[in-house]
This record gives sequence, structure tokens and C-alpha cells, in this order.
Amino acid sequence: MLGHLKASILIYTIYIRTKVETSWRITYDENSKGSLIDNQQPNQNMKYIADDYNKGLSIKKLMDKYNMGNTKINNILTRYNVVKRPSTNSKKYKFNEDYFSIIDSEDKAYWLGFLYADGYVNKSDKRFRLELGRKDLDHLKLFEEHISAKHSNVRFRKDRNTYYLTFGNVKFCNKLLELNFKDLHSIWDVVSDDLKHHLIRGVWDGDGTIYHRGKTSVYAELIMLDSHSNLLLEWFSGVNLKHRFIKSKGMCRIGTTSITETLKVCKLIYKDSNVKLNRKYIKYKERFRDYNSSAVALSCR
Repeated sequence: MLGHLKASILIYTIYIRTKVETSWRITYDENSKGSLIDNQQPNQNMKYIADDYNKGLSIKKLMDKYNMGNTKINNILTRYNVVKRPSTNSKKYKFNEDYFSIIDSEDKAYWLGFLYADGYVNKSDKRFRLELGRKDLDHLKLFEEHISAKHSNVRFRKDRNTYYLTFGNVKFCNKLLELNFKDLHSIWDVVSDDLKHHLIRGVWDGDGTIYHRGKTSVYAELIMLDSHSNLLLEWFSGVNLKHRFIKSKGMCRIGTTSITETLKVCKLIYKDSNVKLNRKYIKYKERFRDYNSSAVALSCR
């Protein structure tokens, strides 16, 4: 009787272990790089990811092994207080990582404004990204030129028909985060008054539009956070710009449909400019070449 009981316990133990092992085999297919995740033990799974990273697996290999995205892997590592290794890309991509340490030139003020509009920094893994439409490839290369990149790291994204620049660099990303570069009030304070129009040109090149068709369809418009709009409306005090709130999005449009006011906007933001999105600037020059801009009264700044 006792022998039968021991045998039953042994069989039950083997059955339990087999069920656990089988659950992992079912959810992990090595050929298809399927997930190694056991949905019944999420905390344990996250610990495996943290352990694997500490054993030397790269984030890229963890993404493949666990079928997870970069952000999710990094969030798990942060949750487990894992000290992250420097990105390998930061070693390969050589550039001036102190570029934004002091905002003391036209190009730095301009790019700070442009990154406010279109730049991105992943806070967890200190990775920078700037993605633009295919027609603005030259602008990405211009940014690389200004940050003194030793070689180009721009890549094409076929599914979105865009070009992007991305790299990991703790020092560079921390400086942008320290500047709070996605808050116009913060970066406004670090740019001197004589460089403000370069900052605004960067913002306008990222999120603004200068449009002209025929003699009646004209407008200059910028879409931005409503909480930031007061700074620009005050700076453009000599221009009659309208403010329209975009419901439920916390955004607004500031702009004008007047040819005279549009020309004022252009003259102000393009004053003494060497750094700009040439595609937009060329269109502005072509569309408004028939107008006598000398008739537009501009206040000197």
C-alpha cells in the first residue's frame, strides 16, 4: 500500500513538472523567435529578463528572445534597478556630445527649437531620435554636420517613407533632458534675445507652415501646445496673429491669412538666417517673389 502511495506521489510530481515545462515549450518556438513568456508568472518572467541582461545579453538579443519591443525591455530593466551598460552605438557614432552645453550661436538656438518640435529622447535608455520626411534628408545631414558627426548614421524607414537619425549617448541626451527641451518655456530662458528668432525659426520649420496659392489663399500657421503659445504671441506682438484652440487636444493654431502679416512673419523668422529648412525657405521665396516686401513695416529686433 505504501509502495503504491509513493509511486502515486512520484507520478504526480513528474506530471506537475511536465506541465510546467510543457507550458514553456508551447509558448516558445525557437524558429519563429516566439515569446518565452509564461503569462501565469509575469513577475518571474521579468526577473528572467533582468537576469539575462546582467549575464551579458544585449537589449537587441533580449528583444528577439522575449519578442518584446525596446521600450518594454528597458522599462523592465528600470523596474529591477538594473544598471545599464553604455550603448554600443554611442561608441561607434562619434560627434560633439557637448553641442548643447552652451546655447551661444545661431545654429544651436535653431536646432534647439527644431528638436522641440520634432526631436525625441528615450529617457530610460538615453537614446536620441530625429525622424523627418523623405524630402528632408538634407536637413538631417545638416544636423549631423553641425554636431560634428564623423560619419553619417541616417537610415531610411521604408514603411513610413522617412529618414531618421538615432543614436545612444548618455551625456548628449541628459543635456537635452536637463534643458527640458520639449518645454518651450524652459528653452526660451536659455536662449538670449538676439538669438530668439533663430529658436523660433527652428520651431516653425518643425511645426509651422507658410502657404500661398494665387492672390487670395495665403496663410502662415503654427500648431503647438496651447500652454506654450503665449510666448510666441508676445514675441510676434507686431504681427496680427490669430489664436485658435484645438478642442480636447491641448493644442492650438496661431497664424494669419493676411499677405501683409504673413510677410511680416517670414521677415522676422528669416532675419540674418544661415540655418534653415531650405525646402520651406525656397517655397517662401518663390511664392512671395511678386510682392514688394519693402512695403512691409517690420520692427527691428
